[in-house]
Amino acid sequence: MRPLKLRLQGFTCYRGPVEVDFQDLDLFAITGRTGAGKSSLVHGMTYALYGRVPGFGNEVKELISQGSDHLQVTFEFA
Repeated sequence: MRPLKLRLQGFTCYRGPVEVDFQDLDLFAITGRTGAGKSSLVHGMTYALYGRVPGFGNEVKELISQGSDHLQVTFEFA
């Protein structure tokens, strides 16, 4: 599987719409300071593929950003 695009909104720390474009990357690393949202990107991919995130069980409401009433995740891959 090769990730192409990940779009998140209302998902954990990503309250507003965010898009990560992987299409032109051959190799990538997700880096950043503590609390920057690195794990949330991986959780977003996992949620898009399986409808749940390990450690959160079936409690989708725990993944919704504070102040948001829903979440949206789109993951394109080849």
